[in-house]
Amino acid sequence: MLLPALPEPAPQTKTARRGGGPAGAAPQGCEVVARRKDGQEVHVEVTVAVAHAGSEPLRIVEVRDISGHKRVQAMLKRLARRDPLTGLFNRRTFQAELERYLELARKHRVRGALVFLDLDLFKYINDTLGHQAGDQVLVRVAEIIQAQLRPTDIAARHGGDEFAILMPYTGREALSVAESILRAVQQEDFQVKGRSVTMTASV
Repeated sequence: MLLPALPEPAPQTKTARRGGGPAGAAPQGCEVVARRKDGQEVHVEVTVAVAHAGSEPLRIVEVRDISGHKRVQAMLKRLARRDPLTGLFNRRTFQAELERYLELARKHRVRGALVFLDLDLFKYINDTLGHQAGDQVLVRVAEIIQAQLRPTDIAARHGGDEFAILMPYTGREALSVAESILRAVQQEDFQVKGRSVTMTASV
């Protein structure tokens, strides 16, 4: 495993020198990205300390793979911002992004568009085919919405069968985007539980 430059141990403490016992340095730790022989990068925690065996200082280096911990952290961070079903932003994140953009718009007088979209008669799908079928429809609708948007646009599942879309730096052209989404939803052949289902939406 190839490691970047390691941190230097802290200086010996005065307490250790006065005590007459083995002087040592407080361990110094850092997180770095290392590379395995196969080229794969891994996150590791490196701790460096100095101990004394007689008159010779001894540097002790501990390397611990924390890649799994990093993956869990990234997943929790994503779950805090995303709707777990559709992968779109959740309501809280969308509200924060909206407030941030409104402040930007006030300062720089830029335009933007806000669109709310509801699925028509979605409750009927849940009641007749079950919530799993409803979830499949929501996931597909989220994909349709994302396919119609620019990378700078922000889409969220606002709750239930309601979606919210923020389109910064745009004006009336947002109407054509909304119409494209409605048309794509209406033309989609939703396959749920072996049945073909058509849906419509409203903005």
